[in-house]
Parts: sequence; C-alpha cells; structure tokens
Amino acid sequence: MAITCRRCEDPPCVAACPRDALTQSEEDGSIIIDIDKCNGCGWCIEACDFGAIMLHPDSKVVFVCDLCKKEGEPQCVKWCPEEALSVVTSDVLAQKARIDAVKKLLKEAR
Repeated sequence: MAITCRRCEDPPCVAACPRDALTQSEEDGSIIIDIDKCNGCGWCIEACDFGAIMLHPDSKVVFVCDLCKKEGEPQCVKWCPEEALSVVTSDVLAQKARIDAVKKLLKEAR
C-alpha cells in the first residue's frame, strides 16, 4: 500500500521539527519541506502516525509524497501496470468505513 500524506489539520510532523523545516500549505494542506533547513534528524518521521514521511537515503533529508504536483497527477497511479493504485480522499475513506460498519451491524442483526 502506498503511503501518502494525510494532510492532518494540525500536522504533528510540522510541530515536531526543531528547525522549522516543515510547513503546511494553506492552499491544499500539503507538507512543504525546506531542504536547506532540514538536517535529517527524523523527529517529523517519528511524529507522523501514518508513516508518510521518509528519510532520503542519499541526501539524508526528509521527503513526503506530494502526489506529483509538478506532473499534474500521481505518477505511481498513472504507471502502475496492474492498475492497483488509486488516490482516495479522507472523505471517501470515512464514507467507506461507515458503509462497512453498517454492513457489519446488519449482518450481526440477522
């Protein structure tokens, strides 16, 4: 499963950064990393409950999926040979969880 940033309302990764290298875009909620400020300490990695922030093995600077903003669409989704990847919003995930819960309740009621 691909892990992308969940765009938390109050992102703990931003709060955890001791160098203020992470900020959250007011436009779309994505996490912006200032590579000049990041020293690769990893505090943001530890703070992220979803495992969406990683340390680049060569540059030793953290990075987070931005859904390939520069390309206009997520390239992993576009090029997946099995068409197994999709981008899902948190609203859709919440809706699926509610549907699953209702189905489970109905099944138990029978």
